[in-house]
Amino acid sequence: MLSCNYSVATVPLVFLIGYMIVKSYYPQIDPGTPLVFCMGIVMALLCSKKKINFWKVSVQSMSESVEVMALFAAVGMMIQIMGLTGARGATVLGALKGKKIQKPSVSNGNHRSAACGG
Repeated sequence: MLSCNYSVATVPLVFLIGYMIVKSYYPQIDPGTPLVFCMGIVMALLCSKKKINFWKVSVQSMSESVEVMALFAAVGMMIQIMGLTGARGATVLGALKGKKIQKPSVSNGNHRSAACGG
């Protein structure tokens, strides 16, 4: 194990902040945010003087966060549905399909259509 003279929380936090600063100068270096946080977790485990059962802590934290993840998924679906209805949704879908969106014709009632016998 590495021996760290700093607090267990300080070393991974300094690593993450340092990574974000380096990434702003060198954007081509990007291992991905989840991998960076996993490296921070590994650094915290190596610097910790206390033995931690990583598997037990991971399972416990995932079981406690299931409700929050379900809430985020439900809110995300609701936002998607709201965004796909109405004019904004039609505009987005039209842009994604690459087709021109036709403005719906509004009848003011002064003319008769062929379907109505006019």
